[in-house]
Amino acid sequence: MSVTRLGSYSITHDFPIDGSKDYPEIRACDEHGNVVGHVNLVPSGGEKGSKRYSVYEAQVRPEHQRKGLATAMYQHAEQHIGRVFPGAIQTPDGAKFRRAYDAK
Repeated sequence: MSVTRLGSYSITHDFPIDGSKDYPEIRACDEHGNVVGHVNLVPSGGEKGSKRYSVYEAQVRPEHQRKGLATAMYQHAEQHIGRVFPGAIQTPDGAKFRRAYDAK
């Protein structure tokens, strides 16, 4: 399993992101192993076995926000499966994050 570190946080995925699973999940955990954020991905266009993924849900607990965790989870996913596309439905905060992320 690949682990990305961000300070005292670890970013992981709980199964291989290689197309063998349909719905990857990326998790951010604190130094005690508690999940403090996640990004759930779905095949783009709903195509089973697709190699293109879109964000279904992304969330970081409020007390852990503004620390780079969402960015780190997106980057972790993209290191393993390529570009992660925005989901069809976004909250205002999610849309703002995505615009900033894409501008980098």
